[in-house]
Order: sequence, then structure tokens, then C-alpha cells
Amino acid sequence: MRRPELTWANLLVRTRETLDQSKLSPTERHENQTGSLVARVGQGSVLLVDDVITTGATIKQAAKGLEKAGYFVQGFVTFAETESKRCNLTTQVTLPADGGTSWN
Repeated sequence: MRRPELTWANLLVRTRETLDQSKLSPTERHENQTGSLVARVGQGSVLLVDDVITTGATIKQAAKGLEKAGYFVQGFVTFAETESKRCNLTTQVTLPADGGTSWN
């Protein structure tokens, strides 16, 4: 069985500057990120990579931008979660393959 080739590419571009998210509430983070990322048109499956996750606002906007450009977001990986544990990916980040209820 042949494995699919994995490649790294930065497909997302910021459409505008955003505020530093560290002092924002979950609602403010969502508003701060809304419409802030677009992707080059393309196709294929992608895995999102982010350094830190707090509320999921950035991951959610990244996924929206990629899906709008023609990609299928398989999931994401992060290297850290903030201690505040305000991240609730089952309600903030959706995956169409499971009906939009979680990334699990």
C-alpha cells in the first residue's frame, strides 16, 4: 500500500491585522479573527498546525478560509493549550465529515 505524500505549505494569508488575542475574551477573540484569513484556491486534504490554542477562534477561521478556497480540512494539531481551558472545540470548531459537531 502506497502512502500519500505529505508536504508542508503555508496556504493562508491574513487579510488584515488583528489585535493581540491574549487579553481578549472568547467572544472578542472570535470577532477579532472573523474574516482575517483567506487561502489560495486549491484542492486536497489539509491538516492545520498552530502553536497555541485558547478558544479555537484562529483555527476556526483558518478552516473556513481553506474550505472556501476548495480544501478539505482533516483536522488540526497544536503544540500547547492555554491553562485557562477556554477552548471548547466541540462547539467552536466544526468538521463537516461528522456533521459539524467536533474535530474528534
